[in-house]
Order: sequence, then structure tokens, then C-alpha cells
Amino acid sequence: IGSTLVVLGIALVGSVVDRALGRQLAVIRARDEFLSVASHELKTPLTALKLQLQMRLRSLSQGKSEPFALEKLTPLFENDARQINRITRLIDDMLDISRISSGRLTITPEIFDLNELVKEVVDRNRVHLQAYGSDIQFQGGGEVTGYWDRFRIEQVVTNLLTNAVKYGNHLPVIIRVFKTTDERAELVVRDQGIGIAPADQNRIFNRFERAVSPNEVSGLGLGLYISKQIVEDHGGEILVQSEVGRGSEFRVRLNLEQ
Repeated sequence: IGSTLVVLGIALVGSVVDRALGRQLAVIRARDEFLSVASHELKTPLTALKLQLQMRLRSLSQGKSEPFALEKLTPLFENDARQINRITRLIDDMLDISRISSGRLTITPEIFDLNELVKEVVDRNRVHLQAYGSDIQFQGGGEVTGYWDRFRIEQVVTNLLTNAVKYGNHLPVIIRVFKTTDERAELVVRDQGIGIAPADQNRIFNRFERAVSPNEVSGLGLGLYISKQIVEDHGGEILVQSEVGRGSEFRVRLNLEQ
């Protein structure tokens, strides 16, 4: 009996070790994939900026002034700004991951109207987001004033809106803000895109996780993880309802007061 118990004990320990090792290997694979994607995502806009700069320097060295005509400079600078903003956002996301991991993500609340903030985000990003071929339909209600970190909530809105446009199959994206019957603020972002499989609907909020291959859609796949941390740090929750081929709906619920 004693030897049998020893064998069973060894088998049990081995099983526990195997599961733990499997989890660690999965984390390492996800991390390595993230680093690979991050390198690619940073290199792409940098390469575009480098090529543009080389072309302008070549034109200057050859005494060509045509590429620097006023009507051509504006779109060139706009393109440069888009690439720089893309790099900045990637770096900010990676810094936020570091802050979250070390417990240093700070929340500085102030009183503001969530409807007003969402409208500002939509208006400021409308042209950029419409480049994906999607129309943004903002359905604001009355004033929804609460005590939140304006910068961080804007980050959540931008992440959800950008995701909806990226995965939205070039169809209209609807974004709504309203006050619920239990006196909470609710933000809803709805797309009509590819949807998310049931098995992936919890996983997409994890660090280094994506519902689709990085070859299909650009980005680091950190937006939902960061958004979930921000919302939960406000005492709120973020939920998803989705059906493959029918689109996704993300809901953010926030207390009006902390």
C-alpha cells in the first residue's frame, strides 16, 4: 500500500508540474509573439518615415523644388503626423503594460461629462477612422457627468472605437453613452464585423492575447487588456457580447462617483 501511495503521489506531483510548465510555456510563447509583433509594428511606420525623408533629401540635393510645393507639403506632413502618432501610441501602450505590471498605473479623477468626452474623441479621430472605410455613428443622450480620470477614460474610448473600426468590415460603427436605471454611466461600442468566437471572448482581455492573427489586423493587441485594467481601477466593468460573422458589442459600466 505504501509503495502504491508513493507512486500515486509522484504521478500527482508530475501532473501538477506538467500543467505549471505548460502554462509557463504558453506565457513565454505569447510574450515572444508579442515582442515579434511589437518590433514589426514599430518598424513599419519608422521605415515609411525613413523612406519619405530620404526621398526629400534626394530632391533637395538635386535642386528639385516641385515636391515641396505648398499643395504637396500638407498631405506629406499629415502622413508624417499619422506615422508619428502611431509610434507614440505603441510606445504608450508598452509603457502602460509596465505600469500595470508594477502597480504604478495612477488614476486622477475629475468631474466631466462622458457624452462630451466621447463626442470629442469621435470628432477628433473621425477622418483617421474613416480611412478604414467605416462610418462612425455617435448617439449621445443627455449629460452623463461622473468623477473619473479623463485621460484614462479617453484612452478606453479610443481603444474600443479603434478596435470596432479595425474589425468592422467597413460597416458603420455605433457608439452610445447613457445613464442606466441604477444610476451608472454606460458606454456602448457596436460594430458589424467579423465577431469573436465564444472561446476567445474572455481571452481577448488577457495580456499578449489576440482573437485573430497579427497578420490579419495590425496592432499589438494590448488595447483591451489596458482598457479592462483602467475600467476596473475605476470600480467599473467591461463586457463583450459577440457572434462570429455578426459583429461585437462592448459595454463599459462606470459608477458616477468613486
